[in-house]
Amino acid sequence: MWASARDERRTRFLSSRTGLPIVPAAFSCRRGVRIKGTWTDLLLPLSFTTMYCILGEPIHVPADLTREGIVHNKQRVQEAMD
Repeated sequence: MWASARDERRTRFLSSRTGLPIVPAAFSCRRGVRIKGTWTDLLLPLSFTTMYCILGEPIHVPADLTREGIVHNKQRVQEAMD
């Protein structure tokens, strides 16, 4: 989940300019404390618990995109993140 639409645009812009892919990631743990937030919850793992990390396929954003191209590329990136 993105913190904001602005963060999402910045991520695509940086990926386009640096040539580095966007790598979707999800993290969880076996035992933790969940702190409720406004747009997402924070999960703090307890000591000596098992941590899990799942990485998706890298999403490559073409380097020669214009500002309009980056906006147009949004749907492809969002589908891969879901």
